[in-house]
Amino acid sequence: MTQITTPAGTFTVATGKTHPGYSIATFAEEQLFRDMHWRPQQGDVCVDVGAAYGAYTLPALAAGATVHAFEPVRDVCNDLRRNVELNGWRPRCAVYEFGLLDALGTIQMKEYAPHWPAGTAEEPFTVDTLDNWATRTKIGRLDWLKMDIEGAEERAIRGGLETIERLRPVLIVECHTFLDADLPRKIRALLPGYSFDEYPREPCVMLVGRAA
Repeated sequence: MTQITTPAGTFTVATGKTHPGYSIATFAEEQLFRDMHWRPQQGDVCVDVGAAYGAYTLPALAAGATVHAFEPVRDVCNDLRRNVELNGWRPRCAVYEFGLLDALGTIQMKEYAPHWPAGTAEEPFTVDTLDNWATRTKIGRLDWLKMDIEGAEERAIRGGLETIERLRPVLIVECHTFLDADLPRKIRALLPGYSFDEYPREPCVMLVGRAA
């Protein structure tokens, strides 16, 4: 177990099964950008797409927000659930073992993340769309939406345009520009009602978008 301290509070993280080192290191790797730009408050509602071990989910929960966390890789999802439960935050966090994209069905990680390490996440996993999920759950508020899904961010946003336009969350989007250098432009084009700031973070670019 490792204690992680953020501006929102301190919490406990367990060592992950799939990526033991990364499961802890990711909290430090994300710290600078996250502390500057990911600032949910008490009572906010957040959606974390590509939640992994909780580098964004857990600080949001520590701040008093409610979080819907999507992580399709089974072992990683189980580790995320354990991190949520270790801190007693299960009542405010729903963890979903499927991904969000622009289609329904099953997909292989390699279909949109050719850089994914061999030997991990090789089983097909389920995908849905943000709009379908929002309709099923009847979500009426969304303050923060973060996406880090290995290059599939444009497709996931296409599958959630109605929800984003209706609820107008702050957007945090990690663009894997080493896979598609044009990805930031494509995302901006999908959301003309948003104003975006761009932050280079090698080998990616981070977009922070707010409703204009």
